[in-house]
Amino acid sequence: MSKIKRIVANKTKIMSATIGSSILGTFTGKCCDAAVFNNNDMKLNRELFENLFASDEYKDAIKRGYYIGFLGHPEDPACQDFEHACIVMKECHITDNDEIEGTFDLIDTPVGRIAKSFIDAGVQWGISIRGAGDVDAEGNVDPDTFVFRGFDLVAFPAYNDAVPEFQQIAASKNLDDQVKYKRVCATINKNLDKVNDIKTIEAMQEQFNPDSEEYKKLEARKTDIGVDDENCPECSDEDKEEIMGKKIRSVTEMYMEQLAENKKLKATLASTQAKYERELKSIKRITASQSKLMQKRLDNAEIANKKLNSKLDQTVEANRKLNDKLLEVKASNSKIIRDLDKSEKNNLIYKQKIESSSQDLSDKDTIIAELQSKLDKTVIATTKATREASNRGEQIEDLKSEITASKQELGFLEERVQAMEDMLGEYQQAYANIYANAIGIQASGLTVTAATSVRDLENLIKGATNTANMGVCPDYGEIIPVEDEDNDDDNLAVL
Repeated sequence: MSKIKRIVANKTKIMSATIGSSILGTFTGKCCDAAVFNNNDMKLNRELFENLFASDEYKDAIKRGYYIGFLGHPEDPACQDFEHACIVMKECHITDNDEIEGTFDLIDTPVGRIAKSFIDAGVQWGISIRGAGDVDAEGNVDPDTFVFRGFDLVAFPAYNDAVPEFQQIAASKNLDDQVKYKRVCATINKNLDKVNDIKTIEAMQEQFNPDSEEYKKLEARKTDIGVDDENCPECSDEDKEEIMGKKIRSVTEMYMEQLAENKKLKATLASTQAKYERELKSIKRITASQSKLMQKRLDNAEIANKKLNSKLDQTVEANRKLNDKLLEVKASNSKIIRDLDKSEKNNLIYKQKIESSSQDLSDKDTIIAELQSKLDKTVIATTKATREASNRGEQIEDLKSEITASKQELGFLEERVQAMEDMLGEYQQAYANIYANAIGIQASGLTVTAATSVRDLENLIKGATNTANMGVCPDYGEIIPVEDEDNDDDNLAVL
């Protein structure tokens, strides 16, 4: 084992032997409230604390004394700078009415002693929780994301009544005095039953805090003794002498035991002092080595400072250039402002001209209004005429459609008439040929049309007979018209 490790091990043993005396006092009482919102408008509900106290992480941290608090909240909730710590949480629980109560030891550190001085001056420290977690819009802290890091001493707690009671422990801050104090306590516990004088016990009580265990033991002894000889006038002289003898013997025995304890204590202190002196020499050598390392670090810091100074000079030069540019911009802005002033004057002139022309514009507006009225009337009339023309156009289109249909029907009728005329002509021609053949006349030169009447046809046939110098056949009778059901015109038949 190296020398440094031995020193650390020795110090650890010393701290273990005196850890009970490193506590200046204990805070006990309310430190949080799960039923209400705190002064920061946040609520840490019961579920949050139940989950916390049931977790293995919390149980292990309490067991190892990891929940160390500070005087005032540090900026970082997970702060590990325990040089400025002052309390250690020993226990915490939630009550039936949702209040959180705990026990916290005030530790004999520089900050702890400062806190104790304020307590002696009448300050009542509050307790405030330290941690981090998500908070919803209504101010409720999420139990699943909350990370607990302990409690701190504060002047203004988040809950106004989170001011636990402080009980001072009668222990000196000096290590030697602590050893002496423990020896005195051990001697009293060993010989207390031999002390029978109330005044002596009261003198002993003046050396202890009323809340200490030793004070309570002395008070219990007073009760056991009852009354002393001064308060027992009914006692005989022999009884008083016996009581006095017991007092003298008990005080003498206690004195002798105390002398023996003091001798042992002096030997222990001498041994401890020699041990501390050896450790101090080792620490000085270590400190010398660390001083060299510190000097090297200082040299490196000086080099870094030089580099920073160089960058600072560059920054200053850049700022100077920026200032020059700023002056140029200001000059440009001044010119722009002058131009704006000039433009404002011109705008004022234009405004005056516009105001002088306002009357003319008003007159023109009147004329325009009249013209607009006439234009509106014209537009209305035009719209009406357009609408009527549109209606007439629709009527014309309807008539055109009717005319087209009539033309189509007329063409169809003309075609039928022409066909009927052609058919009638053919019938007339056939009739003429039959008739001519019947009377034995050559009728090849006859021209018969649908317009040839029966009388004209008869005359043509007779004329053709004379022309051909042929005999006339006997007269078969009178030619009469025969009505044909399939034709509207007259057909000829011989009876």
